[in-house]
Amino acid sequence: MLAWAAATLAVVGSAYALARQLAPLLPPRHALHLRAAVPSGRRLSARWANQLVPKVAAPPEPHLDHQPHLRLERLDGKPLLDVQPFDVDGRPRASAFAAIAKVFQARNGDRVDIAPRLVELLITISLAYDGKAVGLVSGHRVPGRGTRRTSYHVRGMAADIAMRGVKVHDLRAQAVRLGAWGVGVYPKFVHVDVRTDQPFHWVGGRWPRYWKP
Repeated sequence: MLAWAAATLAVVGSAYALARQLAPLLPPRHALHLRAAVPSGRRLSARWANQLVPKVAAPPEPHLDHQPHLRLERLDGKPLLDVQPFDVDGRPRASAFAAIAKVFQARNGDRVDIAPRLVELLITISLAYDGKAVGLVSGHRVPGRGTRRTSYHVRGMAADIAMRGVKVHDLRAQAVRLGAWGVGVYPKFVHVDVRTDQPFHWVGGRWPRYWKP
């Protein structure tokens, strides 16, 4: 009996030593499996816990296989814009982007260049709803009155949108699925932006009591 126990302890000790030697050489998930196979009676150290946090990949690069139109409208359905923003090689058309900047301009008339990634995001959202026009609630904004200098609206990288016949929580889910990294849902519109640091989603505005998407 004592011999059997000693042999068992020797095997466990060898396995533990092997796991500690191999763990740094393997990806975090495999290292975790090795360490879990030989219980230590302690929680994962901070070093291992940090490795288990998934790394955020870079946002997908814009890519369209054809030359779709960007269709924008007001919330009442009045058309605002219908252009082909990219040429056959996927390069931005200067005239189209000038027209987009005009539609996106702030209330005081200030304009900025609109990010091609944002334009493509709006196109892909439109195509997800069979080419339906995207309702533009707000595009470029200048700092002040609730708009910070760091806002993506200030840099031409954000838009507040809505679509007739589409619920805001459905539109939010679609934007996330299509790769929007910045997505905020409000009672009557959805904020989308093409930030490149890390994804961030939120719920804003005043909702009816006891209900949020």
